Amino acid sequence: MVQELIKNTPSPIVFISVFKGVELWIKRDDLIHPHISGNKLYKLNYHVEEARRLGKKALLTFGGAYSNHLLATAAFAQTEELQSVGIIRGEQTFHSTQPLSTAQHTVWNCTM
Repeated sequence: MVQELIKNTPSPIVFISVFKGVELWIKRDDLIHPHISGNKLYKLNYHVEEARRLGKKALLTFGGAYSNHLLATAAFAQTEELQSVGIIRGEQTFHSTQPLSTAQHTVWNCTM
C-alpha cells in the first residue's frame, strides 16, 4: 500500500553544488515510485485516506491530455484497490498521449 511506501521509503537528499557560497540540495521524491512521486504522492495520499474513510470505491479526477496527475492517480488508485476515472480537460487530441495511454492501457485500467 502507498501509505507503507511513504513511511518506509524516505527519499534521499542529494547535494548538487555550491554557487557563490550557497549550497544546493535536492530532496529526490521522484525516486519513491516510478509514477506516483513528489508532491502528487503526498497530495493524493490524503484524498485516498478520505475516500477509504467514507467507504468510496473510486477516485475521480480532472487533468489535461499530458497530465502526469492523471497517471499518478490511476497508479495510486490501483495500488489501493480503487477504481479511477480521469476526465480530460482542454482541446481534443486525436492521438493518445503517453500519460493517458499508460494510465488507460496498463494494469491501472483508468476510465477516461
